Amino acid sequence: MNALLAQAKPFVFIFLDSAESPANADQKAQAKWLKTNKKQLRRVCRGFVSIEPDPAKRLLKRAR
Repeated sequence: MNALLAQAKPFVFIFLDSAESPANADQKAQAKWLKTNKKQLRRVCRGFVSIEPDPAKRLLKRAR
């Protein structure tokens, strides 16, 4: 993720949701990195996409 910021070219993050998600510790580290780099991300990150491969879970999340 640091390499993406260093390139200074627009990009989009795509995250896989559900059971294939990283472990809780990995999610915490990822959230911390995103928060720490928020200012630089505003310059080049064009968006975040979360993909839920399970149709039932996807419908539940849409309902929320």
